[in-house]
Amino acid sequence: MIFRNIVFIFLTSILVSCGGGSSSSNNQSADGIWSGYVNFSNGNSNEITAFISQGEIILVDLTSDIYLSGSLNIRGNNISSNRVNQYEIDGDYIMYLKLDGVVNSKSKILGDFIDVNSGDKVSINLDYVNETDEPMSYSNLSGSWDYQANNGGYSEQSIDDNGAFEIVDNGCIFSGKLSIPNTEQVILTTEFTVSGPSSCNNGSYSGLGIYDHEANPSEIFAVGVNNEYAITQNFRKIN
Repeated sequence: MIFRNIVFIFLTSILVSCGGGSSSSNNQSADGIWSGYVNFSNGNSNEITAFISQGEIILVDLTSDIYLSGSLNIRGNNISSNRVNQYEIDGDYIMYLKLDGVVNSKSKILGDFIDVNSGDKVSINLDYVNETDEPMSYSNLSGSWDYQANNGGYSEQSIDDNGAFEIVDNGCIFSGKLSIPNTEQVILTTEFTVSGPSSCNNGSYSGLGIYDHEANPSEIFAVGVNNEYAITQNFRKIN
């Protein structure tokens, strides 16, 4: 799938509602793309990638086939969340975790995800991906794209000059908008609704994604979630 290729590109190229917290200018920033590992108590580790913007995080663990999504609080260099939801990739909500850690802007995130029921912890160690800091505009997003459907096939779709899209996939209608929170980073936000028969996981979704201008052709990968499901959006530019 496209998103696996995008995540791989960012991993190899370098070898988290709005966040609360203090308004102090001493607060660190977590905005950006981060790459590293989640480390389990049995000694195993999984490679992970996180997209963070304006206090929201989407974390991708391809080894375990899960997404994590939540809202972050940053005070000084302390980063935390009382609820980070865990989902199957393109699937159901599983459970939620807490996050407690530290962040240094454009450098490092260290922390623990904590199981609220058992108290068990898994640690994360993330490094900032410098390729985050590239300019992006709506002209990069607009135009014709191949959209990857649930069955793995592709259909031609369009994104307009304001980032809006309407996609029909096997009877399901995805209607929404991609937005750019920071024109100096390749991170984007996604908001969309799904409507159609019951098999479509109808509802409203929001999340984060990335624009990969280094891929040929350019690609967009985004994840939208709600309280029940996670949905992946994969776009490949038609030149």
